[in-house]
Amino acid sequence: MGLEPLTADGWNPVKQWRAPKGGEGGGRYVEMPDIKAVIRKVPGIQRRILTEEHAKKTQEYKKAGKRPPVKPKALRDLEAGTLPPAKPKGNPAFTPEGKAAYDQPKRGYRQANEQELRDFGDGYAGLLLPDDDNDDDDAKAIAFKPDGSSQRIYSVEHHLTQERAKWARVDRLLAHSDRIDSQLRQLMNDKNPRVADRAKALMMSYLTGMRPGSEDQESILRDEKGKAILDKNGKEQRARTYGATTLLAKHVARQNSDGSVTMDFIGKSGVRNQIRVNDPEMAAELMRLKKEKGPNEQLFPYAKEGAVGAMLKRIAGDEFKTKDLRTMWANAMVAEYMEKMVTKTGRGPKSEAEFVRWMEAATEHASSRLGNQHETFKKNYLSAVPFLDLMPENWEDYWRWGAKMH
Repeated sequence: MGLEPLTADGWNPVKQWRAPKGGEGGGRYVEMPDIKAVIRKVPGIQRRILTEEHAKKTQEYKKAGKRPPVKPKALRDLEAGTLPPAKPKGNPAFTPEGKAAYDQPKRGYRQANEQELRDFGDGYAGLLLPDDDNDDDDAKAIAFKPDGSSQRIYSVEHHLTQERAKWARVDRLLAHSDRIDSQLRQLMNDKNPRVADRAKALMMSYLTGMRPGSEDQESILRDEKGKAILDKNGKEQRARTYGATTLLAKHVARQNSDGSVTMDFIGKSGVRNQIRVNDPEMAAELMRLKKEKGPNEQLFPYAKEGAVGAMLKRIAGDEFKTKDLRTMWANAMVAEYMEKMVTKTGRGPKSEAEFVRWMEAATEHASSRLGNQHETFKKNYLSAVPFLDLMPENWEDYWRWGAKMH
């Protein structure tokens, strides 16, 4: 029972709790903080961040003719090798309505005692735990907020089962890649323009992981960190967003010296996408269409999101979605980066802190190439399964909740 630190120095990025079923059968539940909070808790990274912030502030003060600022206490503590203890927020009290909702009996669950609630984490007023008679292998803790609203906390094993099922589908799609490639190339040259356009749009997703596009969709413009871009009057700017099925001729930005083509457009969530198409056949077709069409004409006017998805199902099977192509690309890019790190160091990550640093760099790299906000990429596209062999024993749950932040 209680918190179990994952590292020798007691740093515990994941709050773990084991259901009191006894023996090996206990389910494990976790509560995960925000990614930035996790990263800043790694002493080496925290010290670097605070040092950079202090250096920046010192430079600003000098330019303004002011006395340099004093180092913040947190930085002094880190430099001295001491870390101040965290102050627990504690568990809030129920409102009368919330207490009534919490007290309603639920079969297979019991109310946690005060110690178990404290061990589980801050911010919750009550907690229901699977009792000894609960035979459900995927039994969940149910955490209650003061107003009585509740949240089911699934076991790590349950999440990993779902994760493996999702990746198994993507893995099967990867096995069909040769057939997808060859059939799309044939369909791109089909005499029926509707078939040809759908094949070209699907090929763009297959080659780059690009999303399909939705008709007439607008979004707030955002920078690479997800922050809204404001005009000179401080108002949020909005723009039409695009994807593989809605691209315009003007989005074919340029042909590079190696023959590849760079696409430049505003994608989902208002994020700028700059995506390189390396395939010679597709690159040549994009340049041909750019010359033939006006800047605001669609590259593939007969390609619609639903029809493109249906084409993938006909080629690869009914279980597959166009999003699976993007998931496949996302994890391939992260895997490529992690493989380079293993080759460079001659080993896998030695600690949780190093694992976090590697994954942060890898996901930042991959999300940038896919035109995703970093947090969205980790939440929606990252899978634990391809990377389990990089991790020491018992890191599966750390990956699932730490790296993905789901």
